[in-house]
Amino acid sequence: MRYIYTNSQLEALKRYLEAKNWRLVTGAGASLLIYEGPLDDMHHPIRLALPASAEFVDTSSYISKALNLLSAIEDRPARDLEEAIMHPGSDFLRMCMTPSVPTSTVPLSIIKYVADLMFDSASLEEDAHPSFKGRKNRGEEMLEKCRFGQPCAESFDWSLEVPISPASLDDATQIPFERRVMLRIARGLLSIRRAVQGENVAHLTNDQRQGFNPKLHETMRGLLRSAENAQLEFSFVWGSEYALPQELNGMPALRFVPDLVLPFLESATQSLHMWRDPTRQVPDIQINVIGLPRQKESRVAK
Repeated sequence: MRYIYTNSQLEALKRYLEAKNWRLVTGAGASLLIYEGPLDDMHHPIRLALPASAEFVDTSSYISKALNLLSAIEDRPARDLEEAIMHPGSDFLRMCMTPSVPTSTVPLSIIKYVADLMFDSASLEEDAHPSFKGRKNRGEEMLEKCRFGQPCAESFDWSLEVPISPASLDDATQIPFERRVMLRIARGLLSIRRAVQGENVAHLTNDQRQGFNPKLHETMRGLLRSAENAQLEFSFVWGSEYALPQELNGMPALRFVPDLVLPFLESATQSLHMWRDPTRQVPDIQINVIGLPRQKESRVAK
């Protein structure tokens, strides 16, 4: 959580409260603003206080208390809530790495594969050919916009901020390119989860139009291998300025165990390559994938 807030961040919180139907009950000119929200267990409106300006010395304390209260009411992590409120025009991809053995470092290659994940998704969104080759300029533009958040040393928790372009003045319903890339990544990760839970590689091979293609499957293989047998968890925080497709509302955090996920990605990649080259043989790994024991599913996604 931040400890110093600006006027723009305070105003963003006020706009969020208004959008969530919190009612301002203090008059104009007051130094302390009182909002009333949903009813508590005694059927009384819950109250929340904010300073009128960020110039007051206790601004950070009031905002932190407000975020914690909203977090409890909405049953949502305070950090997710803060990012969504303070950066309504950005999406966030969060990754948490849980090593199987305690360690104070992570492989540098993880950063490379995360960048490749964003780059290749942007390239595929620009050119939806099932198996594009080479790099696209739009992918480079996307990477230049992205920013890594400061990781927490204890948990290896990263937050990748993706600023979203303003909506088109000609067509306000058009989804900005950056949001489409993030939707593709979310759907691709969901397809991996479904493939492992359902023990069915078809979830990966049939979802290239909106999800991952062979190049992105290879990128995910590299990312999972570089994690050195640690669990990787992915979650999203979506900017509030743009509507989210219904199927992604309430999307849970996706946890992947490399040893369980990699066989599916390898089988999907080989299958898709075979479709492009009918003379190419698919290895027997697919048969082994179908035989995975069900009791391991809970380790894959929660």
